[in-house]
Amino acid sequence: MKYMYVIIFFIIISCKPSYRDKDMAERVFRYHIGVVENFIRVGYIDNDTPLRNSMLFLEKLTKMKGDISEQMVTWYTPTKHNVRDWRKWYRNNKDRLYWDDEKQELKVSE
Repeated sequence: MKYMYVIIFFIIISCKPSYRDKDMAERVFRYHIGVVENFIRVGYIDNDTPLRNSMLFLEKLTKMKGDISEQMVTWYTPTKHNVRDWRKWYRNNKDRLYWDDEKQELKVSE
């Protein structure tokens, strides 16, 4: 019976996301929101790849679209309103976020 408790204890520990997973999830989210905030603060960007990647990441994670301007090409033009919405989403859902080591991506638990 004693061994049964030990086994159950280890199963419970292995199923909970670790502190490291939560820390990584927060760092990844803060990186992407930081890229967008930097663009808003400066007003332009030399290389739009990080901005595009961060916008796509935040849109996929939160299911909220950011502002874009479509002409001949699509320009990502995030606003303070977008950042406010994404930050609000993060505050409400940060406990559900975890880092998937196998796929190397941030995920939301159901």
